[in-house]
Amino acid sequence: MNNILKLGLALAVFGGLVVAGSAYEERPHVTPVAEPTPAAAPAPGEAPKIVAVAANHDFGKVKQGAVVEHTFKIKNQGAGDLIIRRAKGS
Repeated sequence: MNNILKLGLALAVFGGLVVAGSAYEERPHVTPVAEPTPAAAPAPGEAPKIVAVAANHDFGKVKQGAVVEHTFKIKNQGAGDLIIRRAKGS
């Protein structure tokens, strides 16, 4: 008789877990970010044009663990406004 009660209790707990698990809504780990509304495409003569003054930089020999940095200069050779969004280093 004691085993039947244990079995019934185990089934009740298991059933509750199944019901609770089926109601679980999986949520993404990252909060989505709304994309900006794209602006209207500029006329061909008014488009921005991004140009790097120097596209490469050679640091030469660098000791392991040394911190080095370089600022790349860019300019807009187009007629329209150059808008940089989500710039990211490698």
